[in-house]
Amino acid sequence: MSDFMTKKYDVLAIDFETATNNNYSACSVAVALIKNLEIIDSHYWLIQPPHNRYSAANTAVHGLSSSDTRDALQFPDIWPELQTLIRSSAFVSAHNAQFDMSVLHEVLHYYQLPIEDFSYFDSINYSTKACAGERIPSGLKERCQRFNIIIEEHHNAFSDALACGKLIIAATKEKNKASSLEYLNAYSTVTSKKFSELKASKFFKKPSTSTANFNRVDLNQINAIQENSQLSHPDFSEKSFVFTGEFKKAKDELMQAVVERGGIIKSAVSGKTDYVVEGVQDLSIVGADGFSSKQRKARELIAKGSSLTLLTEKQLEELL
Repeated sequence: MSDFMTKKYDVLAIDFETATNNNYSACSVAVALIKNLEIIDSHYWLIQPPHNRYSAANTAVHGLSSSDTRDALQFPDIWPELQTLIRSSAFVSAHNAQFDMSVLHEVLHYYQLPIEDFSYFDSINYSTKACAGERIPSGLKERCQRFNIIIEEHHNAFSDALACGKLIIAATKEKNKASSLEYLNAYSTVTSKKFSELKASKFFKKPSTSTANFNRVDLNQINAIQENSQLSHPDFSEKSFVFTGEFKKAKDELMQAVVERGGIIKSAVSGKTDYVVEGVQDLSIVGADGFSSKQRKARELIAKGSSLTLLTEKQLEELL
């Protein structure tokens, strides 16, 4: 890349968070700027998504809600500054770049802003080369643990952008390369791509969430460990909920209903969890017992005396 040495930054590591599963719904973005294997600058923006609308499922991941972005700038207002930083960087990178690049593409398209070209690479592939053969999971948290990088607040755009930048630096040093350009040139399996050639995803959807083609376990046919006969419209204020599996009704609608009743949505089961709402599980993913890891954890806690309550979708709707 002929202009690598002339650019102000070698790599711009970027992370987006979205308000809904629509990839144009960016609600925060952060960048960490690398030069000579050091992070020399960083930026963070809160963004008011279209109509300032959030899904409870996304809020459960990153903690942002409409109250956080009520007075925030919209994407067209922050784009000139972000665009300048991208133009000033030889490469852009993100962890699971397909997602972040799709968010950028879709939000530019939504606001009818010009789409410029640049080179980007995925820090998953990039870091894989530095720990080849170790079978380290591809998640940002797991990769950072491998290189002793601390993520201050996972799924906070600023923390994740910094972690991505540090991961790129650590991987480059691990292979004794002087720069990301030298690293990319050295390994044919680690390549950069053009933003103009991106096949952007319009929605964020985990592959495992499809219910069309997998064998199902219906929890209504499994003997419950805990009877819920005494449940009758309890107060959900400050009660923590964890959802697992697929539901007849949209999961984010169920979560939103819980939040409107004062409940708090969490992503993992712990000793502080009050309710676990169980849906249909994908047999290709869960264990031989038909339970997800969240379900097994919940049952372990109940067996140890926890007051945690298991709910089916039908039971939750009756309570709501």
